[in-house]
Amino acid sequence: MAEEVAEIILPASTWILFFDASCSINSPAFWSTNDAVDRIWRLKIAHELVLLQVVLEGYFKVRCILRSSAPAFEMVNADVSELVSIVLPSGRLVACTTDEPTLNRHVLTVPPGRYRVLREWSVHEESKHYDVESAEAYPADEGPDGIITLWPER
Repeated sequence: MAEEVAEIILPASTWILFFDASCSINSPAFWSTNDAVDRIWRLKIAHELVLLQVVLEGYFKVRCILRSSAPAFEMVNADVSELVSIVLPSGRLVACTTDEPTLNRHVLTVPPGRYRVLREWSVHEESKHYDVESAEAYPADEGPDGIITLWPER
């Protein structure tokens, strides 16, 4: 499996969510009820999504990396690092934010299966981008604010 890298820039003020395109969260009906937050936590516990918590409001860059084996930590200045798992039955990893929950962005296509995920977030980088008002205005030579690294669970 060759390494793949993709970067996305998303508007966020609460959470950035990563999940399989076939996940129940990928439906307007998911967001039409008052218990969406509880359901997000249940999906996280069931390894159906990975979330990045954002403290400030702005546009943030996330680098997504697919590797064939476990990596070293990618972000030297990460304030938050966590190792989790995600199940990707269709192999299509997509992302959305709780600010724009029905606007999903394709991130990577991977072989279907279960993956380990190292999620890293830099509060320092986030603090530099809280006032960015569009993806086009995000400084090209800065970031990422977070890194999601996936590799197959063995």
